[in-house]
Amino acid sequence: MSLGELEKELTETKSILNNVRASRSAFSAAQTDNKHINCFGPFTSDKLITYQHVFINLANDYSVDTVCRADQASCGCCLMQKMMQRMESFFNMTVEELSKNLMNSKMALDDMRASRSAFSVSLHDNKNDDCFGPFTDDRVIRYQHVFLNLGDGYDAQTGTFTAPRSGVYSLAVTIYSDGVIGPGAHLAVNSQVVATLQEKKSQDLDDSATAVVSVKLKAGDKVAVNLPKGSLICDRQSYLNTFTGFLLYLC
Repeated sequence: MSLGELEKELTETKSILNNVRASRSAFSAAQTDNKHINCFGPFTSDKLITYQHVFINLANDYSVDTVCRADQASCGCCLMQKMMQRMESFFNMTVEELSKNLMNSKMALDDMRASRSAFSVSLHDNKNDDCFGPFTDDRVIRYQHVFLNLGDGYDAQTGTFTAPRSGVYSLAVTIYSDGVIGPGAHLAVNSQVVATLQEKKSQDLDDSATAVVSVKLKAGDKVAVNLPKGSLICDRQSYLNTFTGFLLYLC
């Protein structure tokens, strides 16, 4: 659920809650709770009946205050004060709940942002052909041209992607060479090979290979592409050697 959807749902919930709270008003009272008969009146003028025993007073709209009972005008003022107190109480409660829900929404948003991890890089951005290799030992391919590095998990200085969160990732590698030596590469997680790409030099001028895998990574796992000894990759601004990865889901 996006932040906009969370805020919309929160607003609708608060509106319903406030309507329900505002509509809760009920009271029931008796003149007295004495075991024996207790009379009120007669008087020489009209008197406000003072119901002393309160069975229920939901929302505190009924008041047994002495001043309120003695004077109708004072009673109206009393009820207004009660309503104001109730509104203030609801307002404070609503602010607290809004703050709590806002914090939860921020946490959800931060979690969504933290889980966004994707990168896509190529060997370089040179206009002319530029090859990497061959070497007498295995070398980590340092992809220098960065198309995308969402979450900053890829380090161009080392050629390594570090998983920011534990989850299932999709990883893809494409290698290419138009030289006299065929291209090759190893996709490795924590120096352990998970996929091998190899294309033997054939009669055509272009040799390439692609591997796409889904792997479960732990936070902090290192992913890199190694060039095996004796292999060669070549590229130009066509971006023929690429390394791409993204988080599919957390686990």
